[in-house]
Amino acid sequence: MVKSHDLRDVALAHYKNGKKAPEIANALANKVHRSTIHRWLRRYKKSGSINVKPRSGRPRTGRTKKFINQVKRRLDSNIRRKSLRTMATDFKSSISTIKRVLNIDLNKKCYRKVNVQQLKEDQNQYERPVVIGLGRT
Repeated sequence: MVKSHDLRDVALAHYKNGKKAPEIANALANKVHRSTIHRWLRRYKKSGSINVKPRSGRPRTGRTKKFINQVKRRLDSNIRRKSLRTMATDFKSSISTIKRVLNIDLNKKCYRKVNVQQLKEDQNQYERPVVIGLGRT
């Protein structure tokens, strides 16, 4: 969990005034754990800054904010092409990436619309009753 930059600045000011980490933790009313303050002070002594360095690792290529906004605009628009397959071909992406954007980022559930033939009024007499069970009818 990332703590507020204000808390870091206050902790650093206390350290520059000569206080130790446990005293700083008590001064901040135990909002920050003593080991976190030790880590901040160690980082300050090592690099001269209390800010966090950017993490190494591969950047996102598929589920970027721009791509998520494109999918969201497609869902909100009047365009009828909203299936996973058509969105994947339109956005030059994979179906699984579209599915992840919908499920994880937009909290939407993917489903398939099933059209069922409706009976007309004069055909209702031929409608079969629904039998629940495993036996033969």
